[in-house]
Amino acid sequence: MRRIYISNKAVSLVEYQPCDDRALYDCWLDPETKKGYNGYSPAGSFEEFQRRAETPRLFSAMIQGNRTGEFVGALGITEAEADLSIRIFAPYRRQGYGTSAFALAAKYATEVLRIKELHAGAYPDNIGSQKMLERCEFRPLAPCPPEKHYLTGEDVIQMDYIYTPSPAAAGAPPRGSQGIHTVHVPLGTRAYDVHIGAGLLEKTGALVAEALHPTRVLLVTDSNVAKYHYNDLAVQSLEMQGIACGTFIFQAGETSKSLYTYEKILDACTGFSLYSGDALLALGGGVTGDLTGFAAATYRRGIAFVQVPTTLLAAVDSSLGGKTGVNLSAGKNLVGAFWQPGLVITDTDTFGTLPRLEYANGMAECLKHGVLFDEALFAALENGGPVSAARIARNVELKRDVVLCDERDGGERRKLNLGHTLGHAIEQASGYAVPHGAAVGLGMLMMARVFCPAIVDRLSAALEKNNLPTQCKFTVRELFSALEQDKKRAGGDITIVVPQKIGQCELRTLPMEELKRLLEERL
Repeated sequence: MRRIYISNKAVSLVEYQPCDDRALYDCWLDPETKKGYNGYSPAGSFEEFQRRAETPRLFSAMIQGNRTGEFVGALGITEAEADLSIRIFAPYRRQGYGTSAFALAAKYATEVLRIKELHAGAYPDNIGSQKMLERCEFRPLAPCPPEKHYLTGEDVIQMDYIYTPSPAAAGAPPRGSQGIHTVHVPLGTRAYDVHIGAGLLEKTGALVAEALHPTRVLLVTDSNVAKYHYNDLAVQSLEMQGIACGTFIFQAGETSKSLYTYEKILDACTGFSLYSGDALLALGGGVTGDLTGFAAATYRRGIAFVQVPTTLLAAVDSSLGGKTGVNLSAGKNLVGAFWQPGLVITDTDTFGTLPRLEYANGMAECLKHGVLFDEALFAALENGGPVSAARIARNVELKRDVVLCDERDGGERRKLNLGHTLGHAIEQASGYAVPHGAAVGLGMLMMARVFCPAIVDRLSAALEKNNLPTQCKFTVRELFSALEQDKKRAGGDITIVVPQKIGQCELRTLPMEELKRLLEERL
């Protein structure tokens, strides 16, 4: 039986039959460099090639190396089958890497070729590729017999997916292509778009090319994001657009938001030969975005950067608005710059790999926007559950509107600090063991207990239903020790955000000692 096998960069129509590994190795190896096409190297060893060979990917390499005839001969498939494979590969290549390309290949195979069964591969730890396949209606085979793979040797570890189209599903567009929301941030010559929806990571290259036209991009991410191979998806998408792409990975965690990591990113920029027309790309949460943005603001006196948030918290808060920076031992965000991104791409599929508590951190910021500006948004979120792309877009719109009227944080934008004065103090007092979102939620609730008791019960219930804490273990004395370096201070006074009701807050400036007295009396 003939089947379509879809790999990361090609679609090949082959039979499941043995092939001559030595002939395959000889025709695939570049005679001059002694390395494989697409930059893959079997270390010059036939044994290593046998151990790691994956036929569909090699088939892609041979097509790109214009050596299809040799490869077809090595595989032992017919010219007609090879021709069908190339017909599928050509439109697939033009569509770019990702969901839309997989869907196009599936449609061609099922509707035109009448193939009844399609197979695709994704490694067990490659969550991004698995989600891509699932959006295209592929389902995993479990367990997967070894004969289903074109892998040689003993380490057959690839997860196989199968697609058997129904009349309704055949050729259906990927689910991720629907429901994309775009929020425009009109800042004159610095205007940019925020795209929100499923499957957007695979379109990163096309979106970046259209918005910024860079020649080279350095992708910055952390060790947590790299575990899910999201950086691989983004790099492949960029390279499909002819953009040279490098990667810098740092250790995940708030402690990496430092001058040391910042300097390492700058070193990576020079090592990758980034110039003024090139760009940085932040793939990750708030730490990654703040670090990358600050590097972009200062490298060569400022280059473009792209925010690709992979956490809900970053998607609704730090990825837009232009605040960038790093922490000092004395406090958070004490060194930084205002530097707007040139583009924001939020792929909501990445939220599926977030730990429950990390997702809750993002919900704290969403609830904050409701308390500040939109009672209807708060009502939609207060009972818990996942937040839709439309509601993420609403959060982005609310922050966008504040940024437009006060980009440099001199007035109205300071309202976005609701919960942050005490929240940052909680983070610092805990040695950053309490994450940002949880700390902001606690800070909001503490300010409500002091200044607006009428909303305390509703806000507390909303935090609990969204898996956020409602009790702070630190004393007022401990928190005030951390507040000494708060950047919202001016001499002996501090400006705080005071809730008046759900959907309405005001800025209020108090002497530090007065705030301390109120907290000690009412908490």
